[in-house]
Amino acid sequence: MSRFANAGLSGPGITPVHLHGTFVISGFIMAALASSRLIVPLVAISIGASHFLMGVAGALFTAVPMLLSVPFGRWMDAVGTLPAIVFSASMVVIAAVLYGLMPTPYTLLAVAGLIGTAGVFTHMAATRAIGAGAGEVHRARWLGYLVLSYSFFTFIGPVIITHALESLGAVVAIGMLGLFALSTIIGTRALPHGFTRQDRVVTQPVGPRKAHDLLVIRDLRFGSSSAVFLPRTRPCIPSSCHCTSVGSVCRCQMQAGCLQPLRWAI
Repeated sequence: MSRFANAGLSGPGITPVHLHGTFVISGFIMAALASSRLIVPLVAISIGASHFLMGVAGALFTAVPMLLSVPFGRWMDAVGTLPAIVFSASMVVIAAVLYGLMPTPYTLLAVAGLIGTAGVFTHMAATRAIGAGAGEVHRARWLGYLVLSYSFFTFIGPVIITHALESLGAVVAIGMLGLFALSTIIGTRALPHGFTRQDRVVTQPVGPRKAHDLLVIRDLRFGSSSAVFLPRTRPCIPSSCHCTSVGSVCRCQMQAGCLQPLRWAI
Protein backbone atom coordinates (compact mmCIF):
# COMPACT_ATOMS: atom_id res chain seq x y z
CA MET A 1 0.00 0.00 0.00
CA SER A 2 1.35 3.43 -0.96
CA ARG A 3 2.15 6.27 1.37
CA PHE A 4 -0.77 8.12 -0.16
CA ALA A 5 -3.17 5.40 0.92
CA ASN A 6 -1.63 5.02 4.38
CA ALA A 7 -2.07 8.70 5.11
CA GLY A 8 -5.70 8.64 4.06
CA LEU A 9 -5.19 11.55 1.71
CA SER A 10 -7.27 12.40 -1.33
CA GLY A 11 -6.09 13.83 -4.60
CA PRO A 12 -3.22 12.79 -6.88
CA GLY A 13 0.25 13.53 -5.57
CA ILE A 14 -0.89 14.71 -2.13
CA THR A 15 1.40 13.46 0.66
CA PRO A 16 1.89 14.48 4.30
CA VAL A 17 4.81 16.64 3.14
CA HIS A 18 2.38 18.76 1.09
CA LEU A 19 0.17 19.28 4.11
CA HIS A 20 3.16 20.19 6.27
CA GLY A 21 4.12 22.79 3.68
CA THR A 22 0.59 24.13 3.86
CA PHE A 23 1.01 24.54 7.61
CA VAL A 24 4.21 26.55 7.19
CA ILE A 25 2.91 28.76 4.37
CA SER A 26 -0.26 29.72 6.20
CA GLY A 27 1.53 29.93 9.56
CA PHE A 28 3.61 32.95 8.51
CA ILE A 29 0.43 34.96 7.88
CA MET A 30 -1.02 33.89 11.21
CA ALA A 31 2.23 35.02 12.88
CA ALA A 32 1.83 38.41 11.20
CA LEU A 33 -1.79 38.60 12.39
CA ALA A 34 -0.98 37.79 16.01
CA SER A 35 1.98 40.16 16.01
CA SER A 36 0.02 43.04 14.51
CA ARG A 37 -2.74 42.69 17.09
CA LEU A 38 -0.08 43.24 19.73
CA ILE A 39 2.08 45.96 18.24
CA VAL A 40 -0.56 48.14 16.55
CA PRO A 41 -1.83 49.46 19.94
CA LEU A 42 1.76 49.86 21.16
CA VAL A 43 2.75 51.82 18.08
CA ALA A 44 -0.41 53.93 18.33
CA ILE A 45 0.47 54.90 21.91
CA SER A 46 4.04 55.72 20.96
CA ILE A 47 3.02 58.13 18.20
CA GLY A 48 0.33 59.84 20.27
CA ALA A 49 -2.84 58.35 18.79
CA SER A 50 -6.10 58.84 20.68
CA HIS A 51 -7.80 56.05 22.58
CA PHE A 52 -10.72 56.25 20.16
CA LEU A 53 -8.46 55.65 17.17
CA MET A 54 -6.88 52.70 18.96
CA GLY A 55 -10.35 51.25 19.49
CA VAL A 56 -11.25 51.73 15.83
CA ALA A 57 -8.01 50.02 14.79
CA GLY A 58 -8.80 47.07 17.03
CA ALA A 59 -12.30 46.82 15.60
CA LEU A 60 -11.03 46.86 12.01
CA PHE A 61 -9.19 43.58 12.60
CA THR A 62 -12.58 41.84 12.56
CA ALA A 63 -14.98 44.31 10.94
CA VAL A 64 -13.40 44.27 7.48
CA PRO A 65 -13.14 40.47 7.12
CA MET A 66 -16.69 40.17 8.43
CA LEU A 67 -17.88 42.16 5.41
CA LEU A 68 -15.60 40.56 2.82
CA SER A 69 -15.42 36.89 3.81
CA VAL A 70 -18.41 35.72 1.75
CA PRO A 71 -17.35 37.45 -1.50
CA PHE A 72 -13.81 36.18 -0.95
CA GLY A 73 -15.08 32.62 -0.47
CA ARG A 74 -17.00 32.79 -3.74
CA TRP A 75 -13.93 34.12 -5.52
CA MET A 76 -11.79 31.37 -4.00
CA ASP A 77 -14.25 28.76 -5.26
CA ALA A 78 -13.73 30.15 -8.75
CA VAL A 79 -9.93 30.60 -8.82
CA GLY A 80 -8.66 28.08 -6.25
CA THR A 81 -6.77 28.29 -2.97
CA LEU A 82 -3.34 29.16 -4.41
CA PRO A 83 -4.32 32.60 -5.77
CA ALA A 84 -6.26 33.15 -2.53
CA ILE A 85 -3.25 32.57 -0.26
CA VAL A 86 -1.00 34.73 -2.47
CA PHE A 87 -3.60 37.50 -2.42
CA SER A 88 -3.80 37.32 1.37
CA ALA A 89 -0.03 37.56 1.72
CA SER A 90 0.02 40.51 -0.67
CA MET A 91 -2.38 42.39 1.61
CA VAL A 92 0.11 42.12 4.48
CA VAL A 93 2.94 43.33 2.24
CA ILE A 94 0.83 46.31 1.16
CA ALA A 95 0.10 47.15 4.80
CA ALA A 96 3.80 47.10 5.69
CA VAL A 97 4.72 49.26 2.69
CA LEU A 98 1.97 51.77 3.49
CA TYR A 99 3.19 52.30 7.03
CA GLY A 100 6.80 52.50 5.86
CA LEU A 101 5.84 55.32 3.49
CA MET A 102 3.37 57.09 5.82
CA PRO A 103 3.99 56.29 9.50
CA THR A 104 0.92 58.11 10.83
CA PRO A 105 -1.84 57.07 13.25
CA TYR A 106 -4.37 56.90 10.43
CA THR A 107 -2.17 54.53 8.45
CA LEU A 108 -2.48 52.13 11.37
CA LEU A 109 -6.17 51.84 10.52
CA ALA A 110 -5.27 50.53 7.07
CA VAL A 111 -2.67 48.21 8.60
CA ALA A 112 -5.23 46.76 10.99
CA GLY A 113 -7.87 46.28 8.31
CA LEU A 114 -5.51 44.73 5.75
CA ILE A 115 -3.71 42.35 8.11
CA GLY A 116 -6.89 41.34 9.92
CA THR A 117 -8.56 40.53 6.62
CA ALA A 118 -5.49 38.67 5.38
CA GLY A 119 -5.49 36.46 8.46
CA VAL A 120 -9.12 35.43 8.00
CA PHE A 121 -8.65 34.87 4.27
CA THR A 122 -5.55 32.77 4.95
CA HIS A 123 -7.45 30.57 7.38
CA MET A 124 -10.21 30.07 4.82
CA ALA A 125 -7.73 29.06 2.11
CA ALA A 126 -5.72 26.81 4.43
CA THR A 127 -8.70 24.91 5.77
CA ARG A 128 -10.02 24.51 2.23
CA ALA A 129 -6.65 23.14 1.08
CA ILE A 130 -6.37 20.76 4.02
CA GLY A 131 -9.96 19.61 3.62
CA ALA A 132 -9.43 18.89 -0.06
CA GLY A 133 -6.10 17.14 0.42
CA ALA A 134 -6.91 15.03 3.48
CA GLY A 135 -9.22 12.05 3.26
CA GLU A 136 -12.57 11.99 4.97
CA VAL A 137 -11.35 9.64 7.69
CA HIS A 138 -8.33 11.73 8.69
CA ARG A 139 -9.58 15.21 7.78
CA ALA A 140 -10.34 16.23 11.36
CA ARG A 141 -6.88 15.10 12.49
CA TRP A 142 -5.11 17.15 9.82
CA LEU A 143 -7.24 20.21 10.60
CA GLY A 144 -6.22 19.77 14.23
CA TYR A 145 -2.58 19.76 13.16
CA LEU A 146 -3.25 22.97 11.22
CA VAL A 147 -4.58 24.70 14.34
CA LEU A 148 -1.62 23.35 16.32
CA SER A 149 0.77 24.89 13.80
CA TYR A 150 -1.06 28.20 14.23
CA SER A 151 -0.27 28.05 17.95
CA PHE A 152 3.43 27.68 17.22
CA PHE A 153 3.57 30.58 14.75
CA THR A 154 1.42 32.86 16.88
CA PHE A 155 3.85 32.26 19.74
CA ILE A 156 7.07 32.85 17.78
CA GLY A 157 5.81 35.80 15.73
CA PRO A 158 4.97 38.23 18.55
CA VAL A 159 8.24 37.43 20.34
CA ILE A 160 10.26 38.38 17.25
CA ILE A 161 8.19 41.45 16.36
CA THR A 162 8.12 42.95 19.87
CA HIS A 163 11.87 42.52 20.14
CA ALA A 164 12.22 44.35 16.81
CA LEU A 165 9.88 47.08 18.05
CA GLU A 166 12.01 47.68 21.14
CA SER A 167 15.33 47.53 19.31
CA LEU A 168 14.68 48.93 15.84
CA GLY A 169 11.47 50.95 16.01
CA ALA A 170 7.91 50.76 14.72
CA VAL A 171 8.66 51.09 11.01
CA VAL A 172 11.05 48.15 11.03
CA ALA A 173 8.75 46.06 13.22
CA ILE A 174 5.78 46.52 10.90
CA GLY A 175 8.09 46.01 7.94
CA MET A 176 8.98 42.60 9.36
CA LEU A 177 5.30 41.69 9.16
CA GLY A 178 5.71 42.20 5.42
CA LEU A 179 8.72 39.86 5.52
CA PHE A 180 6.51 37.18 7.08
CA ALA A 181 4.10 37.60 4.18
CA LEU A 182 6.93 37.49 1.63
CA SER A 183 7.99 34.19 3.21
CA THR A 184 4.50 32.91 2.49
CA ILE A 185 4.69 33.95 -1.16
CA ILE A 186 8.15 32.41 -1.55
CA GLY A 187 6.92 29.26 0.17
CA THR A 188 4.19 28.77 -2.44
CA ARG A 189 6.96 28.45 -5.03
CA ALA A 190 9.67 26.70 -3.00
CA LEU A 191 7.76 24.26 -0.77
CA PRO A 192 5.42 21.38 -1.57
CA HIS A 193 1.95 22.35 -0.45
CA GLY A 194 -1.73 21.60 -0.90
CA PHE A 195 -2.81 24.92 -2.38
CA THR A 196 -4.19 24.52 -5.88
CA ARG A 197 -5.37 26.66 -8.75
CA GLN A 198 -8.85 26.21 -10.19
CA ASP A 199 -8.34 25.67 -13.92
CA ARG A 200 -12.00 25.57 -14.85
CA VAL A 201 -14.53 28.11 -13.65
CA VAL A 202 -17.94 26.59 -13.03
CA THR A 203 -20.57 28.98 -14.34
CA GLN A 204 -24.12 29.07 -13.10
CA PRO A 205 -27.01 29.25 -15.57
CA VAL A 206 -28.08 32.79 -16.31
CA GLY A 207 -31.73 33.77 -16.14
CA PRO A 208 -34.69 33.21 -13.83
CA ARG A 209 -35.20 29.74 -12.43
CA LYS A 210 -38.58 28.04 -12.73
CA ALA A 211 -40.29 25.95 -10.10
CA HIS A 212 -40.72 22.95 -12.38
CA ASP A 213 -36.91 22.73 -12.77
CA LEU A 214 -37.02 20.79 -9.50
CA LEU A 215 -38.69 17.96 -11.38
CA VAL A 216 -35.31 17.17 -12.91
CA ILE A 217 -34.64 15.40 -9.60
CA ARG A 218 -36.02 11.89 -9.96
CA ASP A 219 -37.14 11.63 -6.33
CA LEU A 220 -39.41 14.64 -6.76
CA ARG A 221 -41.38 13.18 -9.67
CA PHE A 222 -44.70 11.39 -9.30
CA GLY A 223 -43.66 7.77 -9.70
CA SER A 224 -41.06 6.10 -11.89
CA SER A 225 -43.21 6.22 -15.03
CA SER A 226 -45.57 9.16 -15.11
CA ALA A 227 -46.34 12.32 -17.00
CA VAL A 228 -46.11 15.64 -15.20
CA PHE A 229 -48.39 18.40 -16.43
CA LEU A 230 -48.71 21.96 -15.22
CA PRO A 231 -52.06 23.19 -16.66
CA ARG A 232 -52.95 26.83 -16.97
CA THR A 233 -56.65 26.87 -17.81
CA ARG A 234 -57.63 23.31 -18.68
CA PRO A 235 -56.17 19.78 -18.60
CA CYS A 236 -53.33 19.20 -21.03
CA ILE A 237 -53.45 16.15 -23.29
CA PRO A 238 -50.32 15.23 -25.24
CA SER A 239 -50.86 15.01 -28.98
CA SER A 240 -47.56 13.30 -29.83
CA CYS A 241 -44.47 12.16 -27.94
CA HIS A 242 -40.98 11.26 -29.07
CA CYS A 243 -38.68 8.97 -27.04
CA THR A 244 -35.08 8.20 -27.96
CA SER A 245 -34.79 4.96 -25.97
CA VAL A 246 -36.12 3.19 -22.92
CA GLY A 247 -34.97 4.86 -19.73
CA SER A 248 -34.52 8.24 -21.40
CA VAL A 249 -36.68 11.35 -21.34
CA CYS A 250 -39.63 11.69 -23.70
CA ARG A 251 -40.75 15.12 -24.88
CA CYS A 252 -44.36 15.67 -25.89
CA GLN A 253 -46.24 18.18 -28.03
CA MET A 254 -49.30 19.61 -26.30
CA GLN A 255 -52.58 21.04 -27.45
CA ALA A 256 -52.87 24.80 -27.78
CA GLY A 257 -53.65 26.68 -24.59
CA CYS A 258 -51.74 24.34 -22.30
CA LEU A 259 -48.50 24.81 -20.50
CA GLN A 260 -45.79 22.66 -22.04
CA PRO A 261 -44.88 19.68 -19.81
CA LEU A 262 -41.41 19.46 -18.43
CA ARG A 263 -40.78 15.84 -19.45
CA TRP A 264 -42.12 12.30 -19.46
CA ALA A 265 -39.96 10.10 -17.22
CA ILE A 266 -39.79 6.40 -18.01
